[in-house]
Amino acid sequence: MRKKFLDTSQISSNSLWNENRRKCSVERLFRLPAILVGDGRLGGISGTISAYESLKLRGYDVVAVVF
Repeated sequence: MRKKFLDTSQISSNSLWNENRRKCSVERLFRLPAILVGDGRLGGISGTISAYESLKLRGYDVVAVVF
């Protein structure tokens, strides 16, 4: 079995992919589990929580959150 990996580092999961869709909606078509890399600095934790909730609402399986 081949492993699948999609690297979207340094790009917000809520960025626009095109005029009509967000990047996270396009990536969800691959049905891959997600590993969320968060920021532990001031303000980063709330951004990480927001990203986590956004991914869960869009149906992602977040298997890990790392800082």
